[in-house]
Amino acid sequence: MNATTTDRTTADRLRALGVARAAVGGLCLIGLAAGRRAAGAGLPRGGRIAACVLAVRDLAQGATLVLRPERPVAEAGAAVDVLHAVSMLPVVAFARRYRLAAAVSTSEAAGWIWLAMLALQPPGRHREGSVGRRF
Repeated sequence: MNATTTDRTTADRLRALGVARAAVGGLCLIGLAAGRRAAGAGLPRGGRIAACVLAVRDLAQGATLVLRPERPVAEAGAAVDVLHAVSMLPVVAFARRYRLAAAVSTSEAAGWIWLAMLALQPPGRHREGSVGRRF
């Protein structure tokens, strides 16, 4: 198997991750449209626009992973998530108005990174090394 091929189990995991991510993005968009504070509707206009853009990105990244459940696609998505999480740290530190939203966004990005890393583990390995060993 070369670097661009993906075994069936990993592809299934990546596809499931894509479905979950697209669902989160879609639900956030619905929440924003419905005026739900938890989705970011309570933020000032700039924050609502940013929440909408991030929801669309989640939807697009998830859909891309569903359509192409391959290692390079998942790795590129994880790299984007790392950049996003790092870019939010100054907002968390210095922008009181957006601190909570930025912290949630950073945590969400970290969660997607972790899930992508788990999905990319060779079949069987995720049961031991990533989650914890049984004694």
